[in-house]
Amino acid sequence: MSERFLRYQHSCNPMKLISFHIDLDDKWVVDHTAQVHHDSVYLEALEKIERIFLLRGVPVTLFVVGKDLEVESKRKALQRINTLYGLSGAALIEFANHTFSHNNDILKNKSTEIAQTHELIFEHLGQICCGFRSPGYVFHHSILHHLADIKYRYDSSALPTGIGPILRILNRLQHGVVGERNFGTLSNFCLPNMPFLLSEFDLIELPVTVMPIFRLPIHFSIWRGAFPELVCNLLKKLSMVVYIFHLTDFFSQDYLIVKQIDSFLDDRKAVLACEFATMVTKEFTHA
Repeated sequence: MSERFLRYQHSCNPMKLISFHIDLDDKWVVDHTAQVHHDSVYLEALEKIERIFLLRGVPVTLFVVGKDLEVESKRKALQRINTLYGLSGAALIEFANHTFSHNNDILKNKSTEIAQTHELIFEHLGQICCGFRSPGYVFHHSILHHLADIKYRYDSSALPTGIGPILRILNRLQHGVVGERNFGTLSNFCLPNMPFLLSEFDLIELPVTVMPIFRLPIHFSIWRGAFPELVCNLLKKLSMVVYIFHLTDFFSQDYLIVKQIDSFLDDRKAVLACEFATMVTKEFTHA
């Protein structure tokens, strides 16, 4: 079914699309501390996201860590940009679920982690969340079952590379991150590198796009903005791309981020993740 769709999409719809995602992982997530507090760097990063994406009319999907919505300054900053760009007629922003505490052992308490952030996004941002990304790119059937049960439309946790076990070891050595399923397994290499239907769960998977053929991760947080034109050329033959950033990318790399985005937008239309999932669903329906 997936392969049939990919051939259909490429041959019948010449429009090339990209969905920009930002995982809002604050410093407390990166430093693995338990303390969540007001953080001026978080607020400054949101201002840069507004300037780089929203003021330029580029739609973006923000994956929110629920704990940050419990901090008044962060909550108000997200509410402000939601009022300006999410609740307006031409919505440029949407919010997706990135768990409550960014626990890399998500399989142990997935239902609570997902439910808490789902409720906080609805309560404080007025959006009914329909998409999810797991911390550490954990793509697992038990999470997919749960997302199907709560009627989510898409998951965006899959990283279709075979070097997941290597990345997991490096992440543990460098940052002390524990998580048996982080970055996936060798079998991830066989996953499609474009959106596909998870028919068993009635979900659309929006995998994080990797380099074709070699299947190496290629998102901004890995390359740090080096060779933006090369990145675009490597992905040129893919009609649908999911390209992700992390909040920490916006601490000091504004120029490189703008350059990378503009390189993509030379020949692609940017869409929100939920719109992306809807378009993919329609293509499957008519394929």
